[in-house]
Amino acid sequence: MVEEVQTDDSGATSYAILRPSADFDDLTQVFIIKSFDIVD
Repeated sequence: MVEEVQTDDSGATSYAILRPSADFDDLTQVFIIKSFDIVD
């Protein structure tokens, strides 16, 4: 869930503060995606 969206001082970059919907205490596996190709 998006908690807040902010723009940096220069106005060039926006970023969001997120609240995860998953309960991290209950995670048993985590997959990390290091790279990917976009396919149309």
